[in-house]
Amino acid sequence: MIRRNSGWIAGVLCTLATATGCGGTSGDDLFPAKRTPSTLTGFGAASAARVYFGLTNRVNVDGRPTVATFSLSAGSRVELELATRDSTPLVFEIHRVRRDGTTELLNPVHATSGFHLTTIEASSNGTYVLFFPAVDQRDVSAIVHLDCKESAQGCALSRQPGESCTAAFTCDEGLQCSAQGRGPSPYIGEGICFVATDDPNIP
Repeated sequence: MIRRNSGWIAGVLCTLATATGCGGTSGDDLFPAKRTPSTLTGFGAASAARVYFGLTNRVNVDGRPTVATFSLSAGSRVELELATRDSTPLVFEIHRVRRDGTTELLNPVHATSGFHLTTIEASSNGTYVLFFPAVDQRDVSAIVHLDCKESAQGCALSRQPGESCTAAFTCDEGLQCSAQGRGPSPYIGEGICFVATDDPNIP
């Protein structure tokens, strides 16, 4: 079960959530109880990656603090699976961003098998953070998969890769809306959300 810790980090955005999980062990001794930076960059990461539903997301952990984010809609139940390609042990934290802008540490995990599976239930719209601290990890490729198990209107707040998009239904952060030949502009008519990248492994 994910244990609700009192650890917190000043962040951005808002959410309330509960979560349960398995596949790794809690690693409370590996993490400080509290932090006090004023933004997500306070995690010590140079930038934050974005992970999406419907993709095999890759997060490169190179020994420096690494952050990845995703947003959930109220009432959604999401399965989060995280694994390393070669079963390399992985240390990471799952945070939710509170309504007041700080973040709460939901689960510190030391996945000695290189695999962790958990379920997150969001009671309100908001953002979640995967934080990989610098703890003797070098050049680890983490695979993150989000699976929407239950939601009245979709688990994500914005349209995900491969989903239709319009001016009213916009793509998630980091995605673009392509008209796919349906109109002269991605903002006229219906398009498709896609990741703008040269990586052939990402559609």
